[in-house]
Amino acid sequence: MTYTPQKMETAINWMYERRKGGPAPVTYSMAYRYGPHSYDCSSAVDAAFTFAGLWPEDGPDNTDSLHADFEKMGWTRVPQNAQGGYDVKRGDVGIWGPRGASGGAFGHIVIMLDSENMIHCSFGYNGITINNHDQIWVANGKPVVYFYRPPAAPTGSTNVGTVEVPGSFTAAKNDGPYWRVDAGDTLHKIAMYYYGEASEATINRIAKYNDIVNANVINVGQRVYIPGPLRWTVEPGDTWEKIDAYYGYSRGAVQSRNPGVALNVGTVLKIWD
Repeated sequence: MTYTPQKMETAINWMYERRKGGPAPVTYSMAYRYGPHSYDCSSAVDAAFTFAGLWPEDGPDNTDSLHADFEKMGWTRVPQNAQGGYDVKRGDVGIWGPRGASGGAFGHIVIMLDSENMIHCSFGYNGITINNHDQIWVANGKPVVYFYRPPAAPTGSTNVGTVEVPGSFTAAKNDGPYWRVDAGDTLHKIAMYYYGEASEATINRIAKYNDIVNANVINVGQRVYIPGPLRWTVEPGDTWEKIDAYYGYSRGAVQSRNPGVALNVGTVLKIWD
């Protein structure tokens, strides 16, 4: 199957909307690892990649068997740098634990969001979270780690911009954020995600903005556009990449709307007007 950056963003979005505190949070379980309400570290990545079309649906995997999957799909190992670390970037995947002995609870797998932060499904956090990679890696005894990088996208492939994923938070190019409706979604849920509260006023505001006659009826596959203004108040640990991902924007979008602004705690960022 052909790799494109858009597919990787789709996989990251799949993880992101199922994170703790997200619109469809899941828990961690090795006993019930095949979803839709719980996963372990490898089944979450496998489900995200399968959903995104990064590889075929070929049955369950574990942390150890994913090495062969990445190699089969043309991914390559990221070499160590001169300092003994790894120059990783968004979309690289890390597998912890010695190859051949990292199945089950003996290994872990993460997707890098940037050079420092990862998204992963873990027992310790009982679900999918975003964390600093090295902090968690050190806390787990600095296990052997292998980083894999996806193959180069083919010439003419679509760049990241619009991620067409049912139920995904996403953003149209040159437009504001919108939510693509999945089964079970409601305007209440969408308002909570974008505004942090779902009063009658915010729900009706979204309905009016989208010419929705009955606020209790939205259809699977429908785009629900979100009226501004939208603002983000910076909290500890926030990054530009994290905020972009929350609204489904391509990298750099929010920063470009806030030129010269530093990510200091308490700073209010403009997202969409």
